[in-house]
Amino acid sequence: MKKVFLSHASTDKQLVRQVASGLGRHRIEFDEITFTENRSNIEEIRASIERCCVFVLFVSEASLGSEWVEQELKIARKKEAKEPSVFRIVAIIIDSTPYSDPRIPQWLRDEKNLSRKLMPYPIQRVIRMHHAELVSGKASHNDKPYLTRVNELADLTSKVEEDPESVPKCIVISGWPNVGRASFAKHGLRQVEITKSDVDLPTITADSNSSIEDVISRVSGYKSHSINWL
Repeated sequence: MKKVFLSHASTDKQLVRQVASGLGRHRIEFDEITFTENRSNIEEIRASIERCCVFVLFVSEASLGSEWVEQELKIARKKEAKEPSVFRIVAIIIDSTPYSDPRIPQWLRDEKNLSRKLMPYPIQRVIRMHHAELVSGKASHNDKPYLTRVNELADLTSKVEEDPESVPKCIVISGWPNVGRASFAKHGLRQVEITKSDVDLPTITADSNSSIEDVISRVSGYKSHSINWL
């Protein structure tokens, strides 16, 4: 089975160790397991990444200054460029590092939906989702990530994860017509893992001429679904 490579700084070891434990030894490439006495070289790292379909970058103040992490990311970047349908880089911020930190490579900020997750279980969920997609063969190179409105996506992620134990009951996305609110809702809700990638959200239209009774009537048919407000 293809595995998951966990790229991290040594000072973040405690959190990454908890994530690794939840994923299972047979699914991961983790220095404490893969490399003898935590010693490795570039060729060993390259071979380890080759055994994987998911490369997880734990973004932190420490990892952004780590030469080893930088080397691992370069290797993973080349592999993803060659094999985009069977290999994926997933970046997760695990401390207070801002999304706009200039040390985060521009391509990583532009091409990946960076999310901030501070606890092991939410991180495990993200990793399992990506790993399952690639192992099952359901991932498609045509299913490109949502590359625009990066700041808004980061803001949505931050707000949702203020209370990781609570799932929002309502998310309001406002703005002018035809500016991509539906696409933003679709990709944003997937990023914060409120909906799955294969779920089509029902659409209800409400404007300044709609009364509260109109809205209630339209919502009543979708009691068990999330609503995508247009």
